Amino acid sequence: MPPRTLRLGALAGTVHLALDALTARFPWTTPPYLLVDYASDAFRDLLATNRVGVSVAASLVNAAIAVMVALAAEQARRRFLVLFAALAGAWVVSGGTMMLVYMDVPVAVAACSLAAGLPRAALLGWLLDRVLGRRAAGQPDREAGAGAGG
Repeated sequence: MPPRTLRLGALAGTVHLALDALTARFPWTTPPYLLVDYASDAFRDLLATNRVGVSVAASLVNAAIAVMVALAAEQARRRFLVLFAALAGAWVVSGGTMMLVYMDVPVAVAACSLAAGLPRAALLGWLLDRVLGRRAAGQPDREAGAGAGG
């Protein structure tokens, strides 16, 4: 794996892990995968054994998603917005699906937990955008060529 990809992954994983530690203090800011108290019995037993382990595993998965999105969006015209939209969308879809399928979370807690991921997506998108740097002036914009029919 290229060193640049590893750096992006390390940054994204560290941000996710740090934000898990900060946001898990209150149910309304806790990431969906750490809302263990609302999980079904079998799922709760699996997750409750080690919340730190769950956070580390989720941070690794979220970092992999962030790296794939960042590399795919590297030449996007409005890269930060693309990164934010993709990361926020992944957060809401994956977290919402998990809560619907495996948990019995009160609607207000679920909505707040998902909404608390939006600043996370914004921060991560901003950091990844900065680390990726500026697009080279001579490189074509992938967005511009997407509708060209070729």
